[in-house]
Amino acid sequence: MKLIKIAILAAFTAAMIAPAQARAPTPEERTQIETSLRGFGYTLWGDIELDGNWEIEGAKKPDSALECDLTLHAKTLQLIEEDCE
Repeated sequence: MKLIKIAILAAFTAAMIAPAQARAPTPEERTQIETSLRGFGYTLWGDIELDGNWEIEGAKKPDSALECDLTLHAKTLQLIEEDCE
């Protein structure tokens, strides 16, 4: 019985400290994110995933040859980081 309690406690603890898995946006989230991206002047982008905040790869503005990796706030969709190369 004591061994079962220890095993349950260990499984619960592991589940609590395990990092969240990154995920793709739902259709509704994608629409909101894409609207925000267009508002920031971007017209093309690659993968979008939630990993704490929204991470967008390969975003491009029509007047620039640079590709940018963007970070948007998970709730407000405000631009947090813009890394362009």
